[in-house]
Amino acid sequence: MKKFILLTTAFLLLLCSCGNINGDNGQNGGNPAVLTTEETTAAPEIQYAKLQFAGDVLLHTKPVAAAKLSGGAYDFTPYFQYISPYVDGDLAICNIETPIDSYGGNTKMSSYPMFNAPFEILDAVKGMGFNMFINANNHLLDQGWTGLVKTKENFEAVGVVSDGTYRTPEEREKHTVIDVNGIKIGVIPYTDSLNGLDGVISTEKLQYAVRKFASGNPDSIPSMLDDIAGCRDAGAEFIIVALHWGAEYGDRPTAMQKEIARALCEGGADIIMGSHSHSMHPVEWIDSPDGRRSLCMYSLGNFFADQYDISPPTPKTQYAALVSAYIVRDIENGRPYIHFAEYLPTFTYRHTGAGTPNGYGYALLPAGKASMGILKTEADKTRTVTAFEHVVKIVGDGISVVLV
Repeated sequence: MKKFILLTTAFLLLLCSCGNINGDNGQNGGNPAVLTTEETTAAPEIQYAKLQFAGDVLLHTKPVAAAKLSGGAYDFTPYFQYISPYVDGDLAICNIETPIDSYGGNTKMSSYPMFNAPFEILDAVKGMGFNMFINANNHLLDQGWTGLVKTKENFEAVGVVSDGTYRTPEEREKHTVIDVNGIKIGVIPYTDSLNGLDGVISTEKLQYAVRKFASGNPDSIPSMLDDIAGCRDAGAEFIIVALHWGAEYGDRPTAMQKEIARALCEGGADIIMGSHSHSMHPVEWIDSPDGRRSLCMYSLGNFFADQYDISPPTPKTQYAALVSAYIVRDIENGRPYIHFAEYLPTFTYRHTGAGTPNGYGYALLPAGKASMGILKTEADKTRTVTAFEHVVKIVGDGISVVLV
């Protein structure tokens, strides 16, 4: 992976030194610059950024128990040691799908259906390489207003950018715009469900606490387009819309999800980052009439979760992808666009035996042959290959798969 990143950077520098980025307005791959012996003027300095996206981080009972230390604290970092070398984006975003330490001191920890996870998971996910957390999702009110506020405070305490919940109307109105290597990236998160917990906070607070939309009909599209326009007005040159939506455990978006995605992309979204289904969905390009090409990840699956025990057994809940998009500023019109995109299939491995004093151990792995040396049995090795093959089949051929 590191070698590929160096090659990509060298390629971009080559384009810059040639005085031309002969891009394809966001198509995957682009056209190489043409070398010439004629004298050329100095090219402006190129701006580019690597953006990365992962799906849900969700802590059920067993991963929490397995991370608990004898003194009462938790250590989740061993879970992520094998995947962290691949999380190296300038902006790396994942969805934290649980309230975090809602009452302080890691008290009242709980799992499905009303989550409240230990504070230390944030240190571990940040240590993995993520520097932005999204938490607009169906579990954000599991611990009521107290959990919403405390989770936001805990995000701030670990020093990451976050968006998805708001403590005041002013927070809701202020769009998140991040300077990433000179490119202004806007992020707008939404959820289509609060698990019926809308009534646990006042109607007044609900008006600003979260951006909610309807993924089953197009009624929310106009207000979402207004948000995109507002984010542009706030300075965003490139916009990511994060959508927590759709049915659980499926492999495909609905026709209405596709309609909403197209409307948002044509209305100014450059990337759609989907989550909630606990399973991978396809990744597609959406072309807009203005010549832009947007990347739509309908659902990124469970980046880390333990749903091994759900009934009926659903192995694909342990499969996911880490998607990377390389953003370049077009020298001619000044607009940033997606030059290239790729993904790394991943596999959440649960094991027992030596080295698992609490009964279970976990490792988030690059799926496929790269993880063979870590796995304990031949059956486990078959599972990681199956994970790789499943993710490749579902994602489709719109973007490139990383082989490690």
